[in-house]
Amino acid sequence: MSEKIFPLILSFILTTGFGGILGHWLKQRSWRLETGHAPHRARYDEGIKFLDALSDQAGRRSFLLQRYFLAIERYPARCCTEIYQAAITWCHTYGVKSERAVALMFDIRVQNGSIANTTRAQIERDFAALDPGVDADSLEIARLRVIANRRAEAADPRWIEDVRARKLTIANGTGNIHGAYYDLEEQYGIGLKPVVD
Repeated sequence: MSEKIFPLILSFILTTGFGGILGHWLKQRSWRLETGHAPHRARYDEGIKFLDALSDQAGRRSFLLQRYFLAIERYPARCCTEIYQAAITWCHTYGVKSERAVALMFDIRVQNGSIANTTRAQIERDFAALDPGVDADSLEIARLRVIANRRAEAADPRWIEDVRARKLTIANGTGNIHGAYYDLEEQYGIGLKPVVD
C-alpha cells in the first residue's frame, strides 16, 4: 500500500511546480511499481534525461524537479515505513479502514506532523453526529471528510484552504490541488478497499 501512497504525496508536494507533469510521467513509466522506493541507476538517469528535455524547452533545469529525483534516489525506506505504521495506527484510532484512509493519515503525518488532542476531540464530536445507518462506504467517506476538514482548520490560518484542498482530495477520491487534477483510484490505485483490520 505504501508504494501507492508515496508517489501521490510527492506529487502533492510538487503541485506548485511540475508535479502534474511528473505524476503523469511516473504513472506512464510505472516507476513506483518497478523501483519500490529505491530507483535503479538506469531509472535515475532516465529521470535526468527527462529533466534535460524540459530544460531545453524552459531554458534551464528546474531545481524543483532536480530535487525530486534526488529525493526518490535517497529517500530512506525506514522513514516511509515509520510514517506508514503511524498512519495505520491513526486509522485504528479514528475507526477508518480504507486505502484512502491510510493515504489521508499518511499525508497528515507528512504535511502536518500530528493531530492535536483538541482537534481529535472535535473529530470525535463530529463522528457522533454522523448517521450510522448509511452504507459502509458512505460512512467511511463522511469520516474521512470530518478528519480532513478538522485537520485543515487546525493548520496555520494562511494555509487552511490549501491543506483542506489536499486532504479533501484524498477523502473524496478526486480533486484539484494547485491546478492539478487528481483521481486517486485511476491514477494511483487508491480507493475504498479496506486495508486496516
